[in-house]
Amino acid sequence: MPSKGYQPRVSIVIPVYNAEKYLVKTLNSILDQSYKNIEVILVDDCSTDRSKAVIEPFLNDTIKYYCESKNNGGPAVPRNTGIRKSKGDLVMLFDSDDIMLSGKVEKSVSAFMASPNVGLVCTGFQSIGLNGELLNEDYLSDYQTFRVDFTPVSNGEYKLSSPDAYKALCLSNFVGTSSVVIPRKVFEDVGYFDEALSNCDDADMWYRIALKYDFLFIDHILHQYRINPGGISSRGGKNALSRIVVHEKQLKLEQNKENLLAINCSLVRNYLSLARFYIDTNRSLDARKLIIKAFCITPSISAVKLFIKTFV
Repeated sequence: MPSKGYQPRVSIVIPVYNAEKYLVKTLNSILDQSYKNIEVILVDDCSTDRSKAVIEPFLNDTIKYYCESKNNGGPAVPRNTGIRKSKGDLVMLFDSDDIMLSGKVEKSVSAFMASPNVGLVCTGFQSIGLNGELLNEDYLSDYQTFRVDFTPVSNGEYKLSSPDAYKALCLSNFVGTSSVVIPRKVFEDVGYFDEALSNCDDADMWYRIALKYDFLFIDHILHQYRINPGGISSRGGKNALSRIVVHEKQLKLEQNKENLLAINCSLVRNYLSLARFYIDTNRSLDARKLIIKAFCITPSISAVKLFIKTFV
């Protein structure tokens, strides 16, 4: 347990790409936080808009800007750059178009201080549209299954054991990237974000942490997640391909039977999801290959019906 009065340094790592429209609100929401022992690391993935010009007036000893030498097509590289450049005891990940709500940093740090051995702290959050309109006041309200095995540790804070966190992630990625706080030592243990992944590098990281550490969930709404119809997170069936890559990586690891079962169940869902996307985009042969993969893991009538649909 950290000593009384100890205030860990928090490094807020923000990958940036063409976010000029949102950066002022994002940075102001961070500066308005009650917890002040922070540094902000902005890593630009070679934006083609005015992101750098918008950031420059904010720069000081605790808000720093770096730019990658080339665009990397995804947030993994700038996230890793930011983590390596940071100095804090705790790393908080945040997206350049999201908004911190009051008390986010302070509540996250307090939760970690009370449970210092967890590998990841995450929170509830809302979703907003491009113009800040509220879309969903509790984004995780439909994710009821992941709350089942949470153990209450205090008012509104719940611990999820390493095995249960892993199984919950197989059901759905309930961890909002901008809600996360991770101790630096965890990155030193499990490694950095997989730079070969242009999408779902965050889910891959959560799996790797869950294999070794418990999670802590703060059941309070502490940030607003902006949904961009043209962004990576909105690409529907295409996201299934990235999830498949992440899950197939997990199958290559030494896993217990429960984990393998959970991963395979998730793979079946994503094989079929991607197959539907391929059917809708006139790629029936690719769809059939995925349906056969899914059927070999778990035979089902739904897979048979979908297979027949590829010939219609």
